[in-house]
Amino acid sequence: MSYISSLTLKVADLDKFVSGWNDYGKEASLRYASDVWASQAIMAGERAGEISVIYHWDSIDAAMDGVVALRSDDGIIKTLSESGSETVRRVLVRVDAERGGRNGKYTTLLTSTGDPVTPEAQTAAVDRVWEVVSRHGGNGQMWGQVLSGGPMTGTFVLATMADSLDLLLEGTAEIMASSEQQQFLADHHATLTGRIMSRRLG
Repeated sequence: MSYISSLTLKVADLDKFVSGWNDYGKEASLRYASDVWASQAIMAGERAGEISVIYHWDSIDAAMDGVVALRSDDGIIKTLSESGSETVRRVLVRVDAERGGRNGKYTTLLTSTGDPVTPEAQTAAVDRVWEVVSRHGGNGQMWGQVLSGGPMTGTFVLATMADSLDLLLEGTAEIMASSEQQQFLADHHATLTGRIMSRRLG
């Protein structure tokens, strides 16, 4: 099992943030986290324009200690200050399943609420969805649940990485039209609460 912490920022000077991230921030983050990337929300309602930095951790303890260390790093503090970055929220997610890789020009994030899912039912759903997504340009998917995130706590999340959202959404339509997926959603009283489309920054 692994975990993700997502740091969401409002950034006044995007060019300075991206430059600082590529010159120092990503490398510094990988001293603590097992993987990391940054993205900008493009199609996201009131969250449009927000920057998210996604850190992968092997444990919650590693996430807690790593975030504290990163917030004390002089180089990262400098980048945040020079780019006029303001912290909006930080969320901790448990990763329950992952398929494919983590690369892609774009990322979509679906959020939903519903009843708990058994490991067996989740594995069946993940495999069913991934079979379609992987045929429609999906590079990878991560399924999880927010463990700590204010009002978002308990929310289910599905992140998908792809190089074409047009192709990916064709696959999404195919999934949602299937009787198996409709039954899965009904069985777990699942309700879609949002979709964010982002571009990867690095």
